[in-house]
Amino acid sequence: MKYILGLLCVFALFSCEDTPEPILGCTDAEAENYNENATESDNNCVYAREAFLGDFTGTITCGFFIPDPSPFKMSVSEGLVGNNTVVIEISETPTPFPIVDGMAKGDSLLIPQSTYMLEVLGEPRDVDISGSAVYADNETTLNGLMKIQADISGTVVTDNCVFEATK
Repeated sequence: MKYILGLLCVFALFSCEDTPEPILGCTDAEAENYNENATESDNNCVYAREAFLGDFTGTITCGFFIPDPSPFKMSVSEGLVGNNTVVIEISETPTPFPIVDGMAKGDSLLIPQSTYMLEVLGEPRDVDISGSAVYADNETTLNGLMKIQADISGTVVTDNCVFEATK
């Protein structure tokens, strides 16, 4: 009996495998510092939108909607869905802009095409807005293009608004 008990102890001692050490890192694939080898989160994920959050001032020019270079303000805040979504509010322009949803990826800010209600020539109209912007230097200056498309009395008007804004 002692012999069997001794064998069981030896067997139990040498048959257990060592538990591998966890690999700490960011486990969220949406993060800029995602580590595909990480087995345990270190709670230090970094998201692209962090670089874009805040207030910007700059100049915007569109061919139809804002024909002359015009100063504007832009505020970027956290979106409600996902870790890289943002809400973009453009203000102090001759033509008011709707608040639009966007997505941050790397050094780019993207506005997927969506339809918004916007007053054009004194009437509310459905307007398609899309665009993108990229940081030009050290995450302080955004250069971008916004495409605005609206049906005005049966004619589709497409406008490309070019802007530069500094944080």
